[in-house]
Amino acid sequence: DRVAKHMPEFGTRGKERCTILHLLSHRGGFPDSAPETRKALFRIARDWDASLAFVCEMEALWEPGTDRGYHPLSAWFIVGELIQRLDGRPLADALFARVLEPLGVPRDGFCLGRSQDLVGPPMTVRTRETKGAPSAGEAAYWSDPRTHAAVIPGAGGIARARSLAAFYRALLDGGRGRNGRILSPEMVRTATFPHVVGTRDRTMLRDMPWGLGMHLKHVLPSVDDCGRRATPGTFGHAGHFLVNTGWGDPGRDAAAAILSNGLAESISGMRAVCALS
Repeated sequence: DRVAKHMPEFGTRGKERCTILHLLSHRGGFPDSAPETRKALFRIARDWDASLAFVCEMEALWEPGTDRGYHPLSAWFIVGELIQRLDGRPLADALFARVLEPLGVPRDGFCLGRSQDLVGPPMTVRTRETKGAPSAGEAAYWSDPRTHAAVIPGAGGIARARSLAAFYRALLDGGRGRNGRILSPEMVRTATFPHVVGTRDRTMLRDMPWGLGMHLKHVLPSVDDCGRRATPGTFGHAGHFLVNTGWGDPGRDAAAAILSNGLAESISGMRAVCALS
């Protein structure tokens, strides 16, 4: 489906032909990767309605589906709103019912905008005082209780590592979690199929193979956060300056998650996560 079929206000300024498939494979044409765009969106990211309006007014940089570039935040507000409209529940409730509960993950195991469900406060986010690392102000943003209480899809989740590992374990098991199914085996295969490969990502400035929502280690070893022993078929996604990652390796029948409360410059962060994986 085109996104505008369900969100007419999104279908403007060159985004009219953007599909849900384009959103999940970073081909929508409206990445928030430019510094000024990223700063403007983060200034309002705690306000759902303001963020959604901001993204709907963004102009497409390319015809959706004709090029690709990692959308760090913008596409996920649209995905989140689509879930709410099609499911009929707030995003956090839909996420719990459709993903966390079948996985056997308690509300305290993964929080998106429901900080009252946490048993204790999250760990304080810190940054390294080195060149290229995020600022102390950015670390403070992620430690702010107002951020914990906001729904910021693609960025604001607070998780336990075992919760994230349970998600990848279920995908390795054909979409079945401890208490029920989250995806069909056919959709797992579709999500981990190389939908985008062989072209330069405008944000990452390299060929970064994408499935649906996950990058694919086995197609091209351009992102090493799954470790250098990953077998063909490995899929996953790193996060926040590459100090967090989760992946599933079907060849080794292994699911893993590495979460950190630290921020680092990207090269050292990726090296460290790769070594741990």
